[in-house]
Amino acid sequence: MKYILNPYKILNHVPVLNEMIKDNKTPPMAVEIDLTNLCNHNCIWCMFDRYRAKNPVSLEKDLVFNLLQDLKAIGVKAITYVGGGEPLLYPHFKEVLYKTKELGFDCGVVTNGELLIENIQAIKDCCQFCRVSLDAGSSADHKALHRGRWNSFKRVLQGIEALGKEKGDLILGVAFLLHTINFYKLTELVKILSILKVDYLQVRPVYMPGLVFTDRVKQKINIQIDEAQKMAHTTGLHLITFKHRFREFYEEDLRPEKCLAHNILSIIGADSNVYLCCQLRGNPKFSIGNLKEKSFKDIWESDQRQEVIDRIDLSRCPPCRYKKYNEIMEYLSSERRHANFL
Repeated sequence: MKYILNPYKILNHVPVLNEMIKDNKTPPMAVEIDLTNLCNHNCIWCMFDRYRAKNPVSLEKDLVFNLLQDLKAIGVKAITYVGGGEPLLYPHFKEVLYKTKELGFDCGVVTNGELLIENIQAIKDCCQFCRVSLDAGSSADHKALHRGRWNSFKRVLQGIEALGKEKGDLILGVAFLLHTINFYKLTELVKILSILKVDYLQVRPVYMPGLVFTDRVKQKINIQIDEAQKMAHTTGLHLITFKHRFREFYEEDLRPEKCLAHNILSIIGADSNVYLCCQLRGNPKFSIGNLKEKSFKDIWESDQRQEVIDRIDLSRCPPCRYKKYNEIMEYLSSERRHANFL
C-alpha cells in the first residue's frame, strides 16, 4: 500500500517513456478529466477559484462519451475524474463512470466527498480508487478551510464510511493538506479514519503563495506526523507522508532542466480545452486545443501543442507533482554511461 502513490511506479512503463522521449506525439498513458468546474466547496487554497467564478462550465455528455471512445482508440490506459470543480456535481456522473468501465479503462475519482453517499454504488462498480480531499480533523477546521456547509464534514465522513463497507478491491484514500490551521488535528483524523475502513491517508503540505511555515511550526508539524504515524501503524491505516515537499515548495529551487513529463498525462478542462499540465487549467496560453473543434488525437499531434511545449519556461513553474517523473525521464534521455557500476 505504501507504494500506491510512489512516483517510481512510472518505471512500470519504461518502453513507453523511451518512445515519449523520442516522439512528443506518443499518446499519454493517463488522462485527467474535469467533468465540471462547479464546486460545492470554496477551499482557501483553490488555484482555480477566480477562473471558476468567471467561467462556470461543464462538459457536454456526448462530448465526454466521444472523447472516451477516442482515448480508448489511441491506447490511453487510465481515466481520473478530478479537476477544477467537484466531479460528483456533474449531472451525468454515474453514466460516465459506467461508460468508462464499459470501455475497459482503469478509473479513479478525486472528490471532496460531500456527495459520496448518492454515488456509492457507481464508484464501487467502476473505480479502482477513490480519494477524498478532507484536509481536516474537525468540523470547525473543515468549515474554515473548505468553506462548505455547516454539516459538510459530517456528510463527508458518512460518505467515507458508506464507501468503506464491502468495497471489494476499491482503494479508498483520504488526502490531508497540511496548513497552519489544521496540522494539530492530524492525529484526530487518524483516529476517525481507522474505524472507517480507509486504506490510506495521504499527508502533504499545501502550496499557497505567501503562506509561511516557520521553523517552529514545521517542527510541530513533524511531531504531529510522527505521532500520527505511530498511531496509524497500530490500526492498520497506511499513512503516506510527503515531508520533502516542504523543501521543494518553500525552500529550494529544485526544478528539472526541462519538462518531459507533460507527455505522460493529459488534462482536459470542463471548458473542453486540453491543457499542457494540471497547474495550467483555465490558462488559454497553455491550451493545446479544444475538443469542440478537433479530436483528441488531432490535438495531441498538432502544431499548436508543439508551440505550447516550446513556450514552457520552467523558471516560472510552481512546485510540481511531475518532479520525480522528470528526473526519471531526464535520466532515460541521457547518455547513461557506466550503467553497470551500481
